[in-house]
Amino acid sequence: MKSGSLARRYAKALIAIGIDDNSYEQLGRELKSFSELLVGHKDGSGGLSAALRNPSYSLDKRRAVLEAVLGKLRLSKTIENFLHLALDRDRIAYVPDIAAEFEAMADQHAGRVRAEVVAAQQSDLQQLDQLKKALEQRTGKQVVLTTRVDPELLAGKVTRIGSTVFDGSIRTRLDQLGNDLLANKI
Repeated sequence: MKSGSLARRYAKALIAIGIDDNSYEQLGRELKSFSELLVGHKDGSGGLSAALRNPSYSLDKRRAVLEAVLGKLRLSKTIENFLHLALDRDRIAYVPDIAAEFEAMADQHAGRVRAEVVAAQQSDLQQLDQLKKALEQRTGKQVVLTTRVDPELLAGKVTRIGSTVFDGSIRTRLDQLGNDLLANKI
């Protein structure tokens, strides 16, 4: 079974619970938080994910590790139960994929869309409110923007919403100009 379909199935079940009791936003935050901890925690033994997946440790020892982590995080009972289920069914490695699928489903349910704006320099990221409003008008949904700087762009911005790209970078404009010159359009 591919991890994508498995992640979608688990995320779908979890979001259904969250929608039923109107806690899907909280569940999403908690799942993302644990996922980031799972992926980002590194120590000499390979990290939390490796410890929870290592078959040389008994399931009871892995449960004890998970319990210790959950004791520090103070997550909802729903997420704790979900993580125990994932550990028991040897699905803990898929939690980051499940979290990503869950976020996409939560966004769809809430009428949100995520967009990324990449700029050549930090000063190009000014006036994001205007860009956000324009994107919201175009999509008809609430837009959640993330930004980053890519010095390889000469100037301008590139905005991605799903598979749609709005490329306002100078590099793309120069490439188009060069192609037009080669095709004798100018």
